[in-house]
Amino acid sequence: MRRKLSLSVLAGAWLLATGAHAGPVPSCFGMDATLVGSGKIKGTPGDDVIVGSSGSDSINGAGGSDRICALEGEDSIAAKNGTARVDGGPGEDRIRVKAGGSGGNMVFGGDDEDTISFDSGGGGGNTIDGGAGGDKMKLKNGGSDVVMGGDGDDEIKAGSKGAGSITISGDEGNDEISFKSGGGGNSVVGGAGTDWCKVDDATNVDCEILD
Repeated sequence: MRRKLSLSVLAGAWLLATGAHAGPVPSCFGMDATLVGSGKIKGTPGDDVIVGSSGSDSINGAGGSDRICALEGEDSIAAKNGTARVDGGPGEDRIRVKAGGSGGNMVFGGDDEDTISFDSGGGGGNTIDGGAGGDKMKLKNGGSDVVMGGDGDDEIKAGSKGAGSITISGDEGNDEISFKSGGGGNSVVGGAGTDWCKVDDATNVDCEILD
């Protein structure tokens, strides 16, 4: 079956391939884009560098270790199977990452109220930052992960799938944090605001928990 791409994506890919674009090539996490578009954007099974638009985009990395920068707008972003680096940018974004287990993933929600679903696949050393706004984050962490809610009233549900410590910070705002640990050495801090935290079966309303 032939895959259909929007004209904007096809045009963006052609301009990048031929060098006929005007101005510098957009970049994402320090690398030049391989695909620039708007609306519905789908990558390749390989490693892509995808840059969206100032509108509301739907971006699917389609496998590989992708770098995705959605820019402004209410975007929907999906990445899977590799090591992902995702930046939702300003706007109420929905981000889903199911990593391949190698670790080192980076997910940034950006400003506004984002919804982030993250599965490390067991790999550690991941960074997940909701950014400013009341974010909802549902996470299956690896080991040695850093999770930040950012400013705003955040809801963070996290659980460790690997060995090693997990550091969770709600930052400013009235946050709700629920964490199921896979071992010791974890840190859960609510930050400024009136927070509620639960680690395993222990609840501490001050949200200053080390286990």
